[in-house]
Amino acid sequence: MKVFVIGAAGQLGKEFVKIFSAKENVELFKFDIVDVDISDFEKVSELFQKLEPELVINCAAYNDTVKAEHHFSPNYPVNSFAPYNLALLSNKFGAKFVHFGSDYVFDGSKSSPYTEDDICNPVNEYGKAKSLGEQIILDKFPNSLVFRLSWVYGLGQQNFIYKLFEWSRKQRVLKIVDDEISVPSSVKFIAERVLEALDNDLKGLYHLTPKGACSRYEWALMIKKHLALNVGIHPAKIIDFEQKIKRPHFSVMSSEKLSEDLGIQFKSWDEELDDYLHQEREYFKLPPT
Repeated sequence: MKVFVIGAAGQLGKEFVKIFSAKENVELFKFDIVDVDISDFEKVSELFQKLEPELVINCAAYNDTVKAEHHFSPNYPVNSFAPYNLALLSNKFGAKFVHFGSDYVFDGSKSSPYTEDDICNPVNEYGKAKSLGEQIILDKFPNSLVFRLSWVYGLGQQNFIYKLFEWSRKQRVLKIVDDEISVPSSVKFIAERVLEALDNDLKGLYHLTPKGACSRYEWALMIKKHLALNVGIHPAKIIDFEQKIKRPHFSVMSSEKLSEDLGIQFKSWDEELDDYLHQEREYFKLPPT
C-alpha cells in the first residue's frame, strides 16, 4: 500500500512515519511543508499523478494561533484550502483521506463535553480556518475521515510538556491557568486510534481524545510529578495574563461516538500520559523502572 504522510516533520506526523516505517507491504512517502507547498494545487496534483497513493494522512497544520489573526499568515492556505486540495485529489485517485481538526472550532460556552453534533462557533481566526477546512471536506468528500484533536503532545518542542520542562529550567515558580479545560492527547494514542478506524472502514467526523478532562494547572502538576521537575507550580486565571487572542476556556470533547464504533474503551488522559512518558523515558530523561 502506498501511503502519503503530509506534515511528516511535526510531532503527529513523526508518529505516523514511525508506525508505517515498521510495517511490511507499505511504501511510505513523507512530505513536510518545506518539501511541497500543499496549498499549490498543481504541485500537489503532480505528486498524486506520479506516486498514486492509496492512503493520505494530512498532519500538516499552521498552529500559531496568535499570528493566525493576521490576514497575511499561512492560516487559511494551510488549514482550509490545502486540506481541500488533498481531499479532492485523494477522491480523484481513489485514496482514503484522513484529516485532523481542532477543539478550537468551539467557543467554550458549554459546561459539558462537546459532541460531533454540536454547532461550531470559533472565537479566533485559527479556529475559523480549521472549521472551514473540515466543513469543506465533510461536505464534498463524506468518505474522508476527520478527527478533532485537543492538547496534542509528543516528541519535539511544539507541545506543553516540552515548554513546561524548559520553563522549569529558567524559573523557580510557574503560574499555570486552572480555568482553561480540555483533554491532553498523546500522538501515540491518536495514531493508534486512527489506524483502528481505518481498519474498521470508518468515515466522517469523530472526536479523538482520551477519557476525562483537566485544567492546564492539573496537567502541569501531573507532568511535574512524572518528570520530577524542580519548580513550584501555582494556579492562576486566564485574566491574570495578557490575552492576545480569544480562546475557548472549555473545549472538552466527548469521544463516545468513536469508542462505540470501534468497540473499545479509551483510557483516561492521565493513564495515557503515564503510558507515554514511560514509553519515552529516555527522551524525557526519566529514571528506569
